[in-house]
Amino acid sequence: MFWSLMACLGAAGCGSEGPTGSAIPSPTGDAPGALILSLRTVGDQVDADGYTVVLDQAPGLEVQINGEIRIPGVTPGTHLLEVRDIASNCRLTNQENPGSVSVSAGATVRVDLEVFCLLPDPGRILFTSPITGRVRVMSALGGERQVVPVEGTNSKVSVTSDQLRIAFGLRDDIWVADADGSSPINLTNTDLREARPDWSPDGRQLAFMGEGASQNETFDIFVMNEDGSGVTNLTPNTPDWTDGEPAWSPDGSRIVVRSHRSGAGDLWTMAPDGSQATQLTSRGSFDTNARWSPDGQEVVFTRFTGPLEEGGTSWELFVINADGTGLTQLTSDERVNNEADWSPDGRWIVFSSGFVAEGRFQSDLFVMRPDGTDRLQLTFNEEANFPVWVP
Repeated sequence: MFWSLMACLGAAGCGSEGPTGSAIPSPTGDAPGALILSLRTVGDQVDADGYTVVLDQAPGLEVQINGEIRIPGVTPGTHLLEVRDIASNCRLTNQENPGSVSVSAGATVRVDLEVFCLLPDPGRILFTSPITGRVRVMSALGGERQVVPVEGTNSKVSVTSDQLRIAFGLRDDIWVADADGSSPINLTNTDLREARPDWSPDGRQLAFMGEGASQNETFDIFVMNEDGSGVTNLTPNTPDWTDGEPAWSPDGSRIVVRSHRSGAGDLWTMAPDGSQATQLTSRGSFDTNARWSPDGQEVVFTRFTGPLEEGGTSWELFVINADGTGLTQLTSDERVNNEADWSPDGRWIVFSSGFVAEGRFQSDLFVMRPDGTDRLQLTFNEEANFPVWVP
């Protein structure tokens, strides 16, 4: 199992006490310790009956969905800890289950656990490691990973609405493959740089960013047919700015892009033929990585909000209505919050969050509500980035 015990383990004072367990005698004569266990439940369709906590196969202790218990008289050493009676639509996300916990002589150890619940059939999340370029798939609740045999990609993978094909950037070209990574085909195969493909809702076209013919470090937005034919530049004759990171709206009527035409990088939308360009954000800073909500009414995106600092960042997530109103900041901390995507039902946002350490971006996946609440970590120390949530 690849969940390590990521709960907060360390000396702590006792919180409010709930049911207590029996004293566990210490065969070594060392003073027994104590265990404080808290359970936080986040999500939808929560089982209000709570859970049963079992330590070393002893009789179980009941704990509420957002409760805390104290177990005194714990023998120093490592103990087996299991949370039972978790509903089928929920998962303990931040440790193995059963997992282990270590208690030192005379110490009080606190373990904070988190259970994440979703509506039935929550879908899957694809994500990519920017270090290895490997694509992995997991349940939206977390759990076992499957590896898609695509290596070397350094961007978000796009999935057709029927989930039969994927598209991705690889070695400066646009590739497509079957959903399991088989039968890969290089669609562009040029000497220019192309990246960030996104399928149209009907799966017949791909939008992507590509280097202009002038090769002057600027990019345009292109569309092409699913077989690589019919390549069309939607933003021609724009040698002085870059357009990038296209994303189709759910109804296929608009494409949102990051464009420098109005400053350092705002969001614009356009028709699929490049006409009717409309500015969506106007901060004149750097807005990028936009994704439409499933109903097409909102866009989540990343904004650079200030200068980078040692060990910190100023990249945060925002949402805005499709008509440019209702701008709302969702994150505000010292991590790199980036590359968000919506759950298929629009009730959650998955995103990458990390920090720069020793010259490398170390990131994991988190989820939150579209208003920024109920933030929860899904992966731990996995170099996870570029999440895509599919049904």
